[in-house]
Amino acid sequence: LGGLVSSTATTATLARWARETPAWRALAAGGAILACSAMFARMAVLVAVVAPALGSGPILTFAAMAVTGGILGALLAKRSVAEGLPDLNVGNPLKLSAALQFGAFLAGVILAGRFLADRLGDAGVLITAAVSGLVDVDAITLSIGRMVLEGSVAASVATFALFIAATVNQLTKLGLMTSLDGRGLALKVLPAYLAMAGAGMVVAFLVP
Repeated sequence: LGGLVSSTATTATLARWARETPAWRALAAGGAILACSAMFARMAVLVAVVAPALGSGPILTFAAMAVTGGILGALLAKRSVAEGLPDLNVGNPLKLSAALQFGAFLAGVILAGRFLADRLGDAGVLITAAVSGLVDVDAITLSIGRMVLEGSVAASVATFALFIAATVNQLTKLGLMTSLDGRGLALKVLPAYLAMAGAGMVVAFLVP
């Protein structure tokens, strides 16, 4: 559920839990994978809604990555729960400040994307995608969807920008896990991330 809102914030929270309670590390890894799969499912839905002109390729690619991550994350989480876990204190995950911050970030990405697209063309769109991927993928997905509808960016460039944002976001999450809980959590998540990327590449190759 956290991944439906922000997989990056969810991953950071899980990494902190793993650091505070090492016995939770395997389950935190499963949760991080599930959060990531939710992110790709979210991207597939957003592309279908706000940028249908991109066609079925990106939608099916993101969907394949979501399904792969969902299966691997669920298997890891189930195996971890079966082993028994100590209690963990969880705070309130619903904060108005997070919603306000996302609104401000979305507005900034839309303005920056439009400005850089006007000044630098396609390169500006790709730069915006890479930078926004450091924090979130929803804002750039919505922004690119608007630009596609307005005809200010080509479908091929928009699709490439979405994959750049997603890739940067994945690398950012691995960096967060490493910085917050060392390499242990990141190494548990990395095989699933690679499997998701592989599934996406296969679908992207097969679907025009």
